[in-house]
Amino acid sequence: MQLKKYLLKPLLARKLIGLLALGGFLQTPIMAENAPQMRSQSLGGNSSAPNGSKIITNSDGTSVRVESDGTKTIMNPDGSSIQIKPDGRKLIKNADGSIIQKMPDGTKIITSPDGASVQVKPDGSKLIKKADGTTIEVKPGS
Repeated sequence: MQLKKYLLKPLLARKLIGLLALGGFLQTPIMAENAPQMRSQSLGGNSSAPNGSKIITNSDGTSVRVESDGTKTIMNPDGSSIQIKPDGRKLIKNADGSIIQKMPDGTKIITSPDGASVQVKPDGSKLIKKADGTTIEVKPGS
């Protein structure tokens, strides 16, 4: 993208917050409405968004975003991501649409794309919810 293109269009120029330059490469313009979802597109480097988050992009296409509250999100080229909250919660989104949530107390919730889920508690008990809404509870040793 050419900088000149944005400077010639006053409407876009007003929305333009800035251009990122990482490792000497110009980056995608960051528009005000897109700032929270910003993702660097360079072959490697660091950047900051107006909302205070920091983004590190690796040459393999993996990006790491660190929010001002300490939340870290690792985004992979295949669309999968891992989000780690300061309180220890983890949210893993796989490319196939499945989601795994890990809680600080050891509870794990696995949700499939069809909405079915399995909640596994630290004591080994399981709460299974099928896509049709049926719920099954399994206690350890049963």
